[in-house]
Amino acid sequence: MSICALITAGISPDCANPLIAGVNDRLILMNLSEVSLGYDVTETEIVDSVTLSSGALAYAFQGQNFSNEPSSRAVVGRYAKRVEHQVDFLAFGEGNLVKEQLNLMLQGKLVAIVQNQYEDSDGSAAFTMYGATQGLQVAEMEQLKYDQETLGAYRISLKSYDQALEARLPNVFFSTDFATTKALVDALL
Repeated sequence: MSICALITAGISPDCANPLIAGVNDRLILMNLSEVSLGYDVTETEIVDSVTLSSGALAYAFQGQNFSNEPSSRAVVGRYAKRVEHQVDFLAFGEGNLVKEQLNLMLQGKLVAIVQNQYEDSDGSAAFTMYGATQGLQVAEMEQLKYDQETLGAYRISLKSYDQALEARLPNVFFSTDFATTKALVDALL
């Protein structure tokens, strides 16, 4: 049996720092082809650096009232167990520039970073990265002009590719402490 499949630690609730559901309304998106990730040498679930190609930028999509809804789920197939990453969000905007960006998203492979409401006592759980190795694709994009729930915003669902699911749950993005990590995220924009 491989050491890779052995559980090495237990999980207990932290009564002094209880879990909080939800994510921040700002969603950060990057093109997978323009991203290079650095991983912590001892904790391979942690991305500790993100480098964008020369001239590349990440882009913020600002939501409101909990309009970002990331999720992940295990997909057990006949020959492999993988994880589907999904990020549902609303794009509030209209006009040519908005449509131009949304059209580009339809053809792209994307990586998403969300800021969690729960940060953990040291800030290490504050940021989660979806689609870090295989990328996310637009699975659905819909605009209902008269929808009172979305106010006519574009409802977008990004998902892992069916034939290229992620090997792991979404990565933690963390470097040193919360303030340093947040500065790294903001510097991508």
